[in-house]
Amino acid sequence: MKEFALLVLITGFMGVIDIKAMVKNGLKKEMIVYLVLLVIAGSLGVLFMTTPLRSSILKFLLKLFHVEW
Repeated sequence: MKEFALLVLITGFMGVIDIKAMVKNGLKKEMIVYLVLLVIAGSLGVLFMTTPLRSSILKFLLKLFHVEW
């Protein structure tokens, strides 16, 4: 649980700093892309921290393309 809290705090802190800089410089399009990537990264982090024994993304992609390894 400590790892999850640390992930959220670090991601949130860095996100706030970056978004403030983007607003100051008027980078609205870049801010939207940044927020989307931040949400995706946070979601994947939460997903893998809650169920660490789940198959990895690479394993899923290899299975999707029928690659044996």
